[in-house]
Amino acid sequence: MTMIAVPSIRRSFVDIALVIVVTVLLGVTVGILLADVMVGIAATLGTTAAFRLLLTINARE
Repeated sequence: MTMIAVPSIRRSFVDIALVIVVTVLLGVTVGILLADVMVGIAATLGTTAAFRLLLTINARE
């Protein structure tokens, strides 16, 4: 007797839910990392501007 494998609706639902959860977690993680990078770039640019201003002020004296 040959058995035909029929996918269970419950199993498919669990797989889809797992994919959605993992995708959301990955998206949040990437978003946080990009936000950290943007904050780092902003801090670097701010520090660079401050040092340049100080060097300009000190050069005039």
